[in-house]
Amino acid sequence: LIGIRKAMQKDSSDGRVLLGLAWVVGPLLPASHIFTIGTVLAERLLFVPSLGYCMLVGVLVERFRSVSGQKKRSGNNTQAVIIPLFVVLLALLAQRVLSRNKDWKDNRTLWNRDFRTNPNNVKLAKAYASELELAGKLDEAYHVIKDITGLGAYQRVEVCLVKSRVTAMSIAAGRNYDLGQKILDECIEEVEALPKMTTNSHQLYGSKAYLFHYQGKIHEAVPFFEKAAFVAEKTDKRNLQPVCNVGEIYGAVNRWKEAVGHLERCVAWGERAREVKERRAPALANLGVAYMRTGQYAKASAALKKSLTLHQTDQAIKNLHELQQYLEKQNKHDSSNPKDGQEAIKR
Repeated sequence: LIGIRKAMQKDSSDGRVLLGLAWVVGPLLPASHIFTIGTVLAERLLFVPSLGYCMLVGVLVERFRSVSGQKKRSGNNTQAVIIPLFVVLLALLAQRVLSRNKDWKDNRTLWNRDFRTNPNNVKLAKAYASELELAGKLDEAYHVIKDITGLGAYQRVEVCLVKSRVTAMSIAAGRNYDLGQKILDECIEEVEALPKMTTNSHQLYGSKAYLFHYQGKIHEAVPFFEKAAFVAEKTDKRNLQPVCNVGEIYGAVNRWKEAVGHLERCVAWGERAREVKERRAPALANLGVAYMRTGQYAKASAALKKSLTLHQTDQAIKNLHELQQYLEKQNKHDSSNPKDGQEAIKR
């Protein structure tokens, strides 16, 4: 306000200097990390301060011109020095723009540059690791985040979540089982030491479950699928995919009655969340199989038919055909024993 008042006074260069400094310093203060607000310093924070910078440069140029005019009248021409200085300044700024443009080539080059500048920033590490994941560079992604130091408990869990995703992808690629076991055990220990569960921590238990699953250890995987579903329902109701997963794994170990409850919640969540048809259809198909195995044939038929209206698969068509054949056979023979039909119907 003082700068604005002085700037409004006639021929007040001091006021313009104060106003320029206010434009530079004021907008940068919230992001200066004097008080931590969790943002990452970058060009986007310099748009408003650049107004003050331009104002200060203008005042500086005006003062040089004024001094130059006085020197010229006295026989000393300072423009021969001033103009080259500004040419050099513009050349340095242009070089910086060209250099930074290379960093902005794509997301990975940008996060790589920023991460190298500040390697202990959790947000930068997570962003860069995620880009490396997408590029399939799993080992590099792991090394980006494994050595971050000086983190609080909840930040360590955030880093662990990234590690768990990298680990899951490595497992899916058929390697690093021992490394995966070590990382996930360390991360789960971090999570369970916290006073309350964190959103998305179900990913850790899910990754551990898939570690066993990919090795064919289905029964060892079940408790971790169950834990992932429990945590997801408590902390992240927008994503109940772990509930769907545990319903499927119950089917794999012939715990069909338990599978029904989880798959019903999975289907209900998919409809509430308006999941895409291709993702809702498998849940309905699995629910249809669970209904068949528990003798609820009318519900099984309805679920399978609905799954086929969303997305047709050979397995769902086969299951529905076998169900219809069994029901026709039972109607003809008036059979009272559904076990034979359940044995005939294969998932």
